[in-house]
Amino acid sequence: GVSGAGGGEGELTIHDTGPGIPEELQGRLFEPFFTTKREGIGLGMTIAHQVIEQHGGRVEVRSQPGAGTTVRVVLPARRQAGDHGTHPGR
Repeated sequence: GVSGAGGGEGELTIHDTGPGIPEELQGRLFEPFFTTKREGIGLGMTIAHQVIEQHGGRVEVRSQPGAGTTVRVVLPARRQAGDHGTHPGR
C-alpha cells in the first residue's frame, strides 16, 4: 500500500506470502549480481536501492523464511517550487 509516513515522508509497502529469504542471505540483497532466483542477473534491488537513496529515501526489507517478505520504500515528500519550509503567519 501507499501512505504518508509522517514527518514529510511518503511510503510504499509491498508484502508477499512467498517462501521468504533465508536470514543468512538477507544482508546481501543490495549487492550487485546477487540473486536468489534461477533467472535474472541480480541488479534489480541494487539499482532500486541506489536510486531511492539518491532521492533521499531508504529501503527496508523484512523477511521471515516460510512466511514472506515485506519491502518498505520511504521517500521524502516533494517540496513545491518556491516552498522553502516557511509559511506566512507561522
